Amino acid sequence: MNKSNNFNLKSMIDVIEKKSLKKITKNTDLVADGILDSFGFIELIMDIEKKCNINIKIDKIDELELTIFVNLERYIKKNIK
Repeated sequence: MNKSNNFNLKSMIDVIEKKSLKKITKNTDLVADGILDSFGFIELIMDIEKKCNINIKIDKIDELELTIFVNLERYIKKNIK
């Protein structure tokens, strides 16, 4: 997943996991499982947009495409520039 900008979602998720003290797997729903609240999720998306140079239109995407770790990872791989 690392591109020229060295973005690594797994390392970001590791930081979130340590802060939340909850285990995050590929199938973890970051919001529904209480890892991030809605504000924290928006911050994560904004950070990803900045680091990956992508524009994520949350209102145009199925919520589960982004809140579940494996789906978020797949979305970024597909859209990273």
